[in-house]
Amino acid sequence: MVKKTTLILTVLLALATTSYAQVVNNPFAKKSTTTGVSRVKKSTGKGTVNGSQTRLTARNYVALGNAYYYGENGKPKNMAKAFTFYKRAAEMGSAEGMSCVGLCYYLGNGTKQDEAAAFNWLKKAAAGGCRDVYAPLGVMYAEGKVTQVDHDKAISYFKEGVKDSSEVAAEWLAAEYEKGFGGDETVDNMFKLYKFAAEKGRPLSMYRLAMHYYHGTGTEPDKAKALYWVNKSIDLGCKEAMTFKADMLMKEAEGKRDYDEIFKLLHKAVDAGDIEAMFRLGVCYHNGYGVKADEATAFSWFKKSADNGDSGGYYWMGLCYYSGTGVTEDQTKAAEMFWKAADLGDEEAKACLGWMYSKGEGVKQDGDMAFKLFKEAADKDSEDALLGLATCYKFGIGVEQNLDTAVSYLRKAKERGCNVTDEDFEDIEKMRNK
Repeated sequence: MVKKTTLILTVLLALATTSYAQVVNNPFAKKSTTTGVSRVKKSTGKGTVNGSQTRLTARNYVALGNAYYYGENGKPKNMAKAFTFYKRAAEMGSAEGMSCVGLCYYLGNGTKQDEAAAFNWLKKAAAGGCRDVYAPLGVMYAEGKVTQVDHDKAISYFKEGVKDSSEVAAEWLAAEYEKGFGGDETVDNMFKLYKFAAEKGRPLSMYRLAMHYYHGTGTEPDKAKALYWVNKSIDLGCKEAMTFKADMLMKEAEGKRDYDEIFKLLHKAVDAGDIEAMFRLGVCYHNGYGVKADEATAFSWFKKSADNGDSGGYYWMGLCYYSGTGVTEDQTKAAEMFWKAADLGDEEAKACLGWMYSKGEGVKQDGDMAFKLFKEAADKDSEDALLGLATCYKFGIGVEQNLDTAVSYLRKAKERGCNVTDEDFEDIEKMRNK
């Protein structure tokens, strides 16, 4: 198999810093393979080695590219020269050279950034037998930046990478499974993949592994191991881990919560760019957790979160506009915020919209739309939507009245912990007897 270059490892880091894989350093980087460079005293590109004329091989050109890329073996750091040598190796049929050219195009190092060209060169490298590009290609298919999103192809490339013990491929494969792609793959497989990548030094996988231990998914619950892995991830700068540890501390009993540590972690995560931490700070100020309740400050944090594309931020802005908390009451604006949250996948926002459409608050009353929204949200496990469906079937809102079905949804809601009282059931029985 073609040996890895540090350039390939560097770009794997770059590819890992995405919406669901934010990593801030490269704990698995190795020294570049510099085969032949130690023998290259001077090179004009014409083949001068040790003072004598000889034809440089593709392998020599890759080695020279590495030397100029990193400024090693007596060569000044020069990305443009590095790219030239990688390109020569690629044109001579070197799959390793093709991979380096592709990665230079991807990063814009030594040449103009061109992700389409990067994609094409990486595919050529893969076809030429360079297995080190499987993870980058998988990421490109998963994200659809330069090609159509194709999760099946992404998973196929990640699986090949995992066969070669690529921790990056393992991390991304687990993430694909976690998003529901890959068919019948189980939580156990996610856990094993994250564990492998975490043990190989991947900060994001350490954080995800901590979540699995904390919630007992794919393994037995183990808060001690969860704390161990989340702390290791934080030490390596993973912002998501900072927010998750703050959540862990927040779930402690009221008297045991370390609010100083919670706020320290959330602010550190915000400084690192974690939008979820912004939303969490808003919740703290809204509910007075560890700080004097401040509705205006809470709203400002929700807005910061929403402005960065967080569905939770939009959802809470909707709640604030609906109730006039920290901002002037505006039900039309509330509905707008709930729609933005719903479009980003927030099912509780859909449930809120269901109630607004059922009553005509901030929107034109529409029973059919209310029922549709409740049904979609309930199918994705929204507890409030179960109550909404019970109401629709009870009064025939957007659906034919059916008191038995209404009772069924009330029971489901109660089982999920919703505030359903005996009077709710008695009220339906009274309707039957009329």
